[in-house]
Formats: sequence, C-alpha cells, structure tokens
Amino acid sequence: MLTNVYYLSRTKSGEIFDHLKRLSNISFENETVFARALVEYRDNGCDFADALLGLLNRHYGYSTASFDREAGKKLGFELL
Repeated sequence: MLTNVYYLSRTKSGEIFDHLKRLSNISFENETVFARALVEYRDNGCDFADALLGLLNRHYGYSTASFDREAGKKLGFELL
C-alpha cells in the first residue's frame, strides 16, 4: 500500500517499518517475526504483508495458501 497508494519506494517503505519497530509506544504481536518479515521484504522483493502473514502462520505451525504465484515462489506459499 505504501508503494502503490503513496508512491513511496521500497527502500523508503522499509525505513518506515524499521522506524516503527524502534518506537517505544508501539508493540507487535511478535517482534522477531516482524523483523524477519522486514528482512524478507527487503531481500526477497516480496510484499511486506505477504511476508508477515506467511511468517506468522509458519511461527504458529500453519501453512499459507494463496493465488499469488510470486508469493508462492518467494515465500513458499501453497498455490491454489
């Protein structure tokens, strides 16, 4: 959404997520998974939401299914 709606670069979007992670008044369900999703977003070229969803599912022992072929390739989602 940040890249498509607000026309921010992936680099700038990553910086925003990184900044959110450092704020003391914001908490995350799982900071480790959030940080790993940020790495996937930066290094793998996938959508941050896809990375976060997939990693949270994996953390809790679930698989992720999607129609998105790119997410399937980059994140190991089960293709529908």
